[in-house]
Order: sequence, then structure tokens, then C-alpha cells
Amino acid sequence: MLLGFALVLLAALVRVLLPLVSPAHTVAAALFFSAFWSLGFGLYAVRYWPVLTRARLDGKPG
Repeated sequence: MLLGFALVLLAALVRVLLPLVSPAHTVAAALFFSAFWSLGFGLYAVRYWPVLTRARLDGKPG
């Protein structure tokens, strides 16, 4: 999970800072941040899929 959150943080930093430092690389920044974001949330989804899809422990609906 630490890697997933680090990738999402890295995506945010790349999205904001790279276009500020080098406006000519805005498209590259968008490609990198989208890849980092997707990997980060993909890791989150894989890790929490069992938790999100199993029945509640208390037996109540929802």
C-alpha cells in the first residue's frame, strides 16, 4: 500500500511541477502522471478488492 500511495503522490507532483519547470514537456507530464496514478490506484484496487466485495462481518445488508 505504501507503494500505491507513493505513486499517487508522485503523479500529483509530476502533474503540477513538470509543466511549471518545463512547459514544453506538458504532454509527457500528462502521460507520466496518468501512468503513475493508474498504477497507484490499481495497486489499491488489487489490495482492497477482497475487503470491498465480501459480506459484512455483522451480517447486515449493505
